[in-house]
Amino acid sequence: MMWYGIGFLALVISTFVLTRFTVFAFNSGRAEIRSFPESFFRPSGERLIFAHRGLTRNTVENTLSSFQASLDLGVDVLETDVQLTSDGVVVIFHDDTLERMAGRSESIPALTLKEVQSLPIPAGCQECERIPTLEEFLGRFPGTPVNIELKNESKELAREVARLLAPRQDRKDVIVGSAHKEAIQEFRRQSSLPTSANTGEVIHASICYLLEARCEFDFQALQLPFRPGSVLPALRADAEFLEWAHRRGLRVDYWTINEEEDMKTLLGLPVDGIMTDIPSLALKLRTANAGPGAGNQL
Repeated sequence: MMWYGIGFLALVISTFVLTRFTVFAFNSGRAEIRSFPESFFRPSGERLIFAHRGLTRNTVENTLSSFQASLDLGVDVLETDVQLTSDGVVVIFHDDTLERMAGRSESIPALTLKEVQSLPIPAGCQECERIPTLEEFLGRFPGTPVNIELKNESKELAREVARLLAPRQDRKDVIVGSAHKEAIQEFRRQSSLPTSANTGEVIHASICYLLEARCEFDFQALQLPFRPGSVLPALRADAEFLEWAHRRGLRVDYWTINEEEDMKTLLGLPVDGIMTDIPSLALKLRTANAGPGAGNQL
């Protein structure tokens, strides 16, 4: 039994030494600090407020009127979601089906643009809205920074979004993300706009942090759920993790932050942005949090 314990300890020590040696070799010749590319989204010390789905109080998510209401409040970024209709038009919509918003069981990819835009939203409305196209959105808000999420794995969706965003490619005031590996990789092949990490890439980044490895990434942002009690430093917005991310040329944003205490916590940390359904509160708290030197905390 004693020899078993000694053998196990030796295995642990040798694995640790081998891991540290491997990381040392991996880091050799790699820059300790990488810069975020020139972009509106380059970390500047100011915590950007994203209007999640363009929501504010008493508005219908992902509609042109809700986005305008958010901008009227003074938000920094409009966050939205896109899908492709059956006839190949990119529209702004979040859910997998139309059940919640329009009382229909179909999905956006199953309907034509004409069918989609004939649906009044929300279901049972008296003052109704309609689902806009991405082209309409970009035409209505041509100078507004935007965060776009590709809602499914469609490569055709990724290509069409890249085409529509091409006029803004030089300005770099749009960031695109997706939980779907195939979609975001296709978008990156088509566009040089900044992107956020997909689920697998978030895991990869977390491992690199834990190993102190100088990894290089195809994405420029980590956009994460905020979990204060998590064992994962990335999800609890650990200050050392945020410092590491900035050294690797990454911005870090958190979603969806609707509780006042969570907003206060994050606004007091060197995070780069928060996504919220209550931007009026977030803006108020950011103003209250600002003080001498507040913009130099990163």
